[in-house]
Amino acid sequence: MFRKRGFLMGLGIGLVVSSLIFGFFNGAFSQNASETVTEEEWTLEKLTEIATANNLKIFTEDEVNQLKEEYAISQVAEKLKELQDEQAEDNSAVPSEQQVAPEEEVSKSFTIKKGLDSYEVADYLTEIGVLTERDKFIKLLYNYKLTTRIGADTYNYSTSITTEELIELITGVKVD
Repeated sequence: MFRKRGFLMGLGIGLVVSSLIFGFFNGAFSQNASETVTEEEWTLEKLTEIATANNLKIFTEDEVNQLKEEYAISQVAEKLKELQDEQAEDNSAVPSEQQVAPEEEVSKSFTIKKGLDSYEVADYLTEIGVLTERDKFIKLLYNYKLTTRIGADTYNYSTSITTEELIELITGVKVD
């Protein structure tokens, strides 16, 4: 009988630990175990009481809809303010139309980091405003088999650059 002593001790400890875990997850050891509520007893007053005890608030459907509207309005107002601030900054940084001729091309630059694939480059160029036709850019790269020829470098371009010219710039290959 002494040879099975370790087995019996392990079995006993396993039973005790599993019953403790089972009791813990079923709420047997929670403070509100005596306050469990059956489905028939769920009332607004009882829910409000439980919520208040846990520093929570219960909202009616009308209150939720009102909060959604207020939140949406506040988000729109914040976005509008951000756009107005950006526009004000842009207007202060850019010379007036009288000073810049409309035909004048502006030279800008961007940097392509090493290790980016053609999709990531297309996303990046679209994000920074260099590229407007992302799908056309990717199709042309695949058609000309230039997806792996994109060079990591800093490139200067004019604002009137076409998609084909952009591909030529970043791959160094003449495109027809």
